[in-house]
Amino acid sequence: MKSIIQNYRNLSALMDNPINFLDNMASNGREVQRVAIGPKNFVLVFCPDIAREILIRRSSIYIQNRSIFDKIKPLTGDNGLVQLAGEPSKKARFIARSIFSAQAIQRSTAIIKKNCEKIFSKLTADSEIEPSKLMTELVLENALEIFLGVEDKGTQKTMGEVFLKLHELCGERMLNPFALPLSIPLKKNIEVKKLSSKLKKQVSEHLNHSSDLPEGSIPHALKDNPNLIDHCMTFLFAGHETTASSLAFTLLLSAQDSEAQKVIFDGNKDEIISVYKESLRIYPPAYMLVRQATQNDKFESLHVQKGDQIIIGLKQILSSSKYFSEPQSFLIDRFLNKNSEKTKAFFPFGLGGKSCIGEQLAYIEAKVILQQFFKYFEIEVDNKAIESTPMVTLHPDPGQKIKIRRRLLC
Repeated sequence: MKSIIQNYRNLSALMDNPINFLDNMASNGREVQRVAIGPKNFVLVFCPDIAREILIRRSSIYIQNRSIFDKIKPLTGDNGLVQLAGEPSKKARFIARSIFSAQAIQRSTAIIKKNCEKIFSKLTADSEIEPSKLMTELVLENALEIFLGVEDKGTQKTMGEVFLKLHELCGERMLNPFALPLSIPLKKNIEVKKLSSKLKKQVSEHLNHSSDLPEGSIPHALKDNPNLIDHCMTFLFAGHETTASSLAFTLLLSAQDSEAQKVIFDGNKDEIISVYKESLRIYPPAYMLVRQATQNDKFESLHVQKGDQIIIGLKQILSSSKYFSEPQSFLIDRFLNKNSEKTKAFFPFGLGGKSCIGEQLAYIEAKVILQQFFKYFEIEVDNKAIESTPMVTLHPDPGQKIKIRRRLLC
């Protein structure tokens, strides 16, 4: 009876705050461990070497955890790139790589710069802004134009509103292990289904009315694919999700560090990316990676059973003093010098066949946005404590603001 009670206490703790729960589990120093959470058996991994085994070398054994990925199907479609596995996934990823060609990247960079100029020029100097809202608006606009070819501002606004509300509801479902199937006509389930249908309709109407879709867009790369709408929804989700939250965290951290702002303002590409990577390390959007074992396996002295749920505690790996010196400090030059331990332990975009296909574009977008922002502004913050909430990904809590003032050079 005591063990059953503890199992459900574990479940309650995981639901309440997965990061705090995993922090507590990692504090015992064991880098791979078994724990019962509610009615299921879990294997927790806090070791980059074992994570690489699971995500790369033994990826055929450890598949996507459907109890997690099914909950974001309203956002990604049933057959978008995030949901596919095996050979269909490999084929779709190969075709989609054309959106990251040199010509496509050049087009994307121009779009990002244009949108930065438009949005940042509207900011009022000597005021307070909420980085999370600012980056959500900017990155979502970029994703709609880059991946779907949506240039009309009215379409961007209506499609963006539907997407963000659907994203919020799917985030709530992600954190609820007892979320009932969408087929059950509860109020929120009905809302999720309506929003998902509306987003699919908006994407479909846009595709039907677009005669010239540019290279670098998903409709151009996958124009003959039967799951085109699902792929469009997936890239809208993936292209917005990690970049918006990670850039908001970068601004909140940089508001406490004038040297970081100076580096972004007049530093080279590697220095700017080092600042961004350090933000990704401290606040990784994909704070945990989840898989499921399809057969028995063994790591060190731990036996993995078929059906076990696997959680790779990415935030705990990135915060470990074993792999990063002074892990709680925001050290902006940490990634300037190559280090095998850092390289091994740093994989904020995942690893292997299901890693983020847009990692290259994410770094380019981050560099451009940060450069453009600090070209105009210097920032500071009164409250140095940064609060975050783990949902679909890790997000800054609403209401956190920074003070902006226009640079004298502008």
